[in-house]
Amino acid sequence: MFDFPLSISLSSLKKSSKKEGKYEKVLLHKILTFFFSNNFNVKHHVSLNFAWGSVLSEIDIIAVKNNNITIVEVKSMNDKISYAKHQFNTIKNFIDYFYVASDRKINSDFFEQNIGLISINNNVVKIRDAKLLNYSIDHKDLLRLKKKCLITLNNGKTSEKYLTKEKISEVILSKYKQNIIKKKVKKILLCHQDCEKCSL
Repeated sequence: MFDFPLSISLSSLKKSSKKEGKYEKVLLHKILTFFFSNNFNVKHHVSLNFAWGSVLSEIDIIAVKNNNITIVEVKSMNDKISYAKHQFNTIKNFIDYFYVASDRKINSDFFEQNIGLISINNNVVKIRDAKLLNYSIDHKDLLRLKKKCLITLNNGKTSEKYLTKEKISEVILSKYKQNIIKKKVKKILLCHQDCEKCSL
């Protein structure tokens, strides 16, 4: 059940309200060009949320290819590179790959091994490839979703409208394999909030 592909799109993402740093602008352009030239669908400086609910995270760059979500946190010499760790921990359960990109020297031991590292100078150079993240969607992650999204995720059973979000989340975690849950949650993360046309 639910072994069909779920195409994901970036068209629903809105611009971030966070002010874009003047030092970041040139770096962002170089990273955007790099991922675009490698056939990724990319957007920069966007808000990542669930069904236009509360903001999960402000994203420097999001890139999608083959339904895999890659996030790039761009840090200039004037930024605190340590904040990228916080960013990673906030969104790691919902994405596939994560990179830190900077025009400063990055200590590869500072970040865990599955985080990719990119150097931005005259050229954009991958210092370390990001590895596929295998973090599971857990109970608290599902509770971030709107109740109607949880019901749809669980095959749209109308009887569940009387259950709490907590109970529906428990059912989903016990009923479906983690790869199916993650695939659907990623789709909800980038949805258009047009429930009548929901493709879950």
